[in-house]
Amino acid sequence: MNNLPTIKFVELDRLLLHEEVDSARIAKLKRIISRAEVFTNPPMVAPTAGGKKYIVLDGANRTTVFKQLGYQEIPVQIVRYGGTEVRLMTWNHLVTGLSGGRRLFSALRRATGAKVYATTLLKARRLLKRRAIVLYVVDGRTTWCIDAGRDFTRQIQALDKAVKVYKGRYKFFRVLGIDYKELRREYPEARPLFVFMPFREIDVIKAVRLGIYMPSGITRHAIEGRILRLDIPLEIVRSRRSITTKNRFLRKLLEQRLSHNQIRYYTEPIFIYND
Repeated sequence: MNNLPTIKFVELDRLLLHEEVDSARIAKLKRIISRAEVFTNPPMVAPTAGGKKYIVLDGANRTTVFKQLGYQEIPVQIVRYGGTEVRLMTWNHLVTGLSGGRRLFSALRRATGAKVYATTLLKARRLLKRRAIVLYVVDGRTTWCIDAGRDFTRQIQALDKAVKVYKGRYKFFRVLGIDYKELRREYPEARPLFVFMPFREIDVIKAVRLGIYMPSGITRHAIEGRILRLDIPLEIVRSRRSITTKNRFLRKLLEQRLSHNQIRYYTEPIFIYND
């Protein structure tokens, strides 16, 4: 059992979100979880420096739904931030149906209040790598840079406002690549491409400390040894049993799965098709 990931019930008021939640996904998840019999995939969290709170790395929507449903605790998988088991990457957004050109320039400048200017793609990539800009946008003809200055709070606010130019209005794909032509071959109906500043773990911690939220769907935590399909009975979650009793049940559940050879560890990348 020592080599298995750490799973336990944690009080919801000890969890800190670093990103905004998705209201559309919240509504869908709330319907699913309120009718479900088991809770399949626990959120991923990391303890803060003091160890009394936890930062939600992945699972902000699930955490929020549990709060809205009036639950007191939630089962989570605990990982160590800054270790080799967690790798932070940044999603980029390939948007469908959003007009480019001067119309996009005007929309971004109006929404963010930041400096927006055109440059070459090569220069935009260099600026982003140095974090001299918060994002750049490629529409096939022009590359637009958004410069929100050096203040961290203003940078996050500008990112949030830029994302709101299209989120909820246009379909978009989360992608890790930055090669616009290659991505267009894979998603021929989509453009433009929003490429965001590369985030670091210190940025996530800083956002939590300042009480500001990054836009949802930008940070991606790749976690080694992620637990999936644990299927914790929701009657345990909903019950008035003590958290100690719930964690005792969880340990027995893991021991049972292990003894029945029901735990699989995959070292290779896998694809999971969600409902």
